Amino acid sequence: MPTITKYEEWERDGVLEEKLALIKGWRMNGVTQQKIAENVGLNEDTMCKYKKRYPRFKEALDKGKEQADLEVEDALFKRAVGYTIRIEEEKLDKDGVTHLLKRDLHVPGDVGAQIFWLKNRRYTDWRDKINFEDETKQNDGIIKELIGAIKNVKNSK
Repeated sequence: MPTITKYEEWERDGVLEEKLALIKGWRMNGVTQQKIAENVGLNEDTMCKYKKRYPRFKEALDKGKEQADLEVEDALFKRAVGYTIRIEEEKLDKDGVTHLLKRDLHVPGDVGAQIFWLKNRRYTDWRDKINFEDETKQNDGIIKELIGAIKNVKNSK
């Protein structure tokens, strides 16, 4: 009788959904695939085979990472452009009556986050390294023309 894989064991035992949710959650929290393999009792080679053999296993790993990346991207964007939060505070007045005070607090955009965003999203306009390759290509034609003109002057003498 062939041995069953852990994945098939999880299906048989009715814990597959729970295991996939755990894997996705770990991935969302930045846990490496190596550590996830260790957590579920697999070695890395077996985990690679599972990703090829079981689409839902691969999806749990990929979706968890993707969701985490999207959340970080959203947080970075909010930090770059600024955001407003509502603060609620209970205060007692002189008669001992509790009042709920609400106020909005604006957190301004952060220049560091803006620079990071622009350097990564609009890198051709905001990168630190200047690319002289395009200018060099343009100058090559001018230099060739100048060399040709100098040769013509020398030959005409």
